[in-house]
Amino acid sequence: IGYSLDFGRTWQTTRSTPTLGANQGRIAISSDGSTWVWSLRDGSYVTRDRGETWTQCDGLTPGISVIADPVDPARFFALDLFGGKLFVSSDEAAHFSDHPLDLGEPLPRPGNRMDSRAGQDQLYATPDRSGDLWIAAFDGLYRSTGANFKKQPDVQELHAFIEIGLRHPVV
Repeated sequence: IGYSLDFGRTWQTTRSTPTLGANQGRIAISSDGSTWVWSLRDGSYVTRDRGETWTQCDGLTPGISVIADPVDPARFFALDLFGGKLFVSSDEAAHFSDHPLDLGEPLPRPGNRMDSRAGQDQLYATPDRSGDLWIAAFDGLYRSTGANFKKQPDVQELHAFIEIGLRHPVV
């Protein structure tokens, strides 16, 4: 992977990858940029030295994607929607603990749920708010600012979800 330390003027590649041939997956970067988590099919790996070394994250189900808290650089989250678990790390993604996923209704089932590349069945964080999480599921939109998720009214199906944007600046 490549990264820039000067706003994109120059780029460097990491010295190593978490596994041989790693070239896909998703990367989450802590709010201060010091911790990177690369989620691959076989697991998620963390580096705190810009890819010099990688360590597998402890406590995660392989194949799920990690996201960073946008405010607290030590916090990371991951979702196993169909397994009914929310994973939380407060030690810069070294260890994750799993918590039962409470949506206030039965968990969605895998099956004909469209294409996950459209952003469905994924976990998102609200910019500038620590712990404000959203699940963009095919069956609806859920939000949590604490322990439980609550389905947002008037969203019965979600066919595509891009990202949660920043709020409009005050002028």
